[in-house]
Amino acid sequence: SIGAVTGSKKYTGGFAGYDANEAIFTAYWDTDTSGFSNRGDGAGFPKYDPGITGLTSNKLQSGLPAGFDKRYWRQNSAINGGYPFLRDNPPPQ
Repeated sequence: SIGAVTGSKKYTGGFAGYDANEAIFTAYWDTDTSGFSNRGDGAGFPKYDPGITGLTSNKLQSGLPAGFDKRYWRQNSAINGGYPFLRDNPPPQ
C-alpha cells in the first residue's frame, strides 16, 4: 500500500490482510502512509511474514527495492509519485 489501510484489526496489515500459506515474496508497503509503521506488520496474519517488508516513502521513491527486476519495473519521479510501476502498464502522468 502507499495509502492509508483500514479494516478489522485481526486481519489488517500494511500489505496484506491474510497470508495463509506465507507465500508472498519480495513485497513492500509504505510505512509512512499506511498507518502501519512497524516493519513487522506487513500482514494481519501471520505477523512478521518474512516476504513482506515495510519501507519509508523516501526509500520506495529513491530506487527500486531489492527483488524488483528492471525488465518489468520502472521508476520516474514524474510518474506515480515516484513509486515503482510496471514497465508495460505505467500509470497516467
